[in-house]
Amino acid sequence: MKKIHKILLVSLVCGQLFSQIAYSAPVEMNSIAAIVNDSVVLQGDVEKMLANIKANAVQSNQQLPDDERLRKQILDRLIAESIQMQIADKRGIKITDESLDAAIADIAMRNGISVGEMQAHLESQGISYSSYRAQVRKDIKLNQVQSIELGKKIRIPDAEVESLAKQISAQNIDRYEVNLSHILIALPQNPSALEESDGLELAIEIINQVKNGGDFAKLAYTYSADAQALDGGQMGWGKVEELPPFFAEKLTSPTKGQIIGPLRSPIGYHILKVNDARSTKQVLNVTEVNARHILVKTSPVFNAEQARAKLKDIADQIKAGTLTFEQAAKQYSEDPGSAQKGGELGWSNVNAYDPGFADGLLRLSKNQLSEPIESSFGFHLIELLDKRSTDKTEEGYKDRAREIIFNRKLAQEAQMWERQLRAGAYIKITDGYVKE
Repeated sequence: MKKIHKILLVSLVCGQLFSQIAYSAPVEMNSIAAIVNDSVVLQGDVEKMLANIKANAVQSNQQLPDDERLRKQILDRLIAESIQMQIADKRGIKITDESLDAAIADIAMRNGISVGEMQAHLESQGISYSSYRAQVRKDIKLNQVQSIELGKKIRIPDAEVESLAKQISAQNIDRYEVNLSHILIALPQNPSALEESDGLELAIEIINQVKNGGDFAKLAYTYSADAQALDGGQMGWGKVEELPPFFAEKLTSPTKGQIIGPLRSPIGYHILKVNDARSTKQVLNVTEVNARHILVKTSPVFNAEQARAKLKDIADQIKAGTLTFEQAAKQYSEDPGSAQKGGELGWSNVNAYDPGFADGLLRLSKNQLSEPIESSFGFHLIELLDKRSTDKTEEGYKDRAREIIFNRKLAQEAQMWERQLRAGAYIKITDGYVKE
């Protein structure tokens, strides 16, 4: 689900490509809006995003709350991104020009245009291509750190997969896809009775406003603590079965315009709006990959930076032709199962791999050699030999079930993770810049 189970795709969501990058003219404001650990968020960055949102709202005839509320929402988002970027930097995550070019080409393709046409469109809107590349690089970096950090937290019991696979097999009929908007009224980790009551009261008040003709997007901009707040709560299209269970069970027969909630979760009260719904025939297409890899593990005396450097050196030797991949795998790989086969993994469903490893694989082109990629096992140098998509409806029930369960848990973990990161960070907002 484009935005539902990939919460951290930010401005790479292709359907909103141009509306989200219509930056306004530069704002000359370098004052500090907030100190975030050993970094800062500048007021100029907040004001640029504010101007961008307001410009887009004019184009789409979208109502907005007052600037003060928007400014606080924007600052919250930039603080969250700053914390995550700091984690990415400490992990040594870097996005190469080759990976960036591939991502931009994919965005252009999904928008039905060439990279050259996209560049011309950006420049016609007063957006420099270099600025756009920098934003996409940042988005990919955020996605990678989230995939690594959250992938470690998610465990999927075989019994849970078996149970869902049986349901999919028994119900292989037309299934619903929904286009949702979402508002989250956040509560503290251990809310008092008053905080619980106030949160519920606000959620009910918002629902009443919507039912009486209130603008859901404006209310999301105003009140929502969710990642999509600055998109007016828009989550986009996705399959009902990929939603968190407490959402999905309320959407057994979704209808356009339906308002659902308030729904209580560990992080607060949720309100959903069904913007549209459609039924689709389910076909289980499986992406299979043929790859080889070299694994280098970390230890108390061999850290992540050293592991990356070692794999980078190996990659340089392979590219220079002084060492073949097969020789390198046999000499250096710490995966005993594949090392003596030259790192060969053979054909496999991509979902069978560790999330960090799978994510790295899917970003590669045929015969492309990766940068060092982190997984829960260590660091990998991967070469994608080939990739294919096949319809394996009968064989793919378990793989589909595992993917659905992972996406559900990813959405839940992401919100909890962001809350935990913020609670553990040093954050000092400049006095008077935004109202608490």
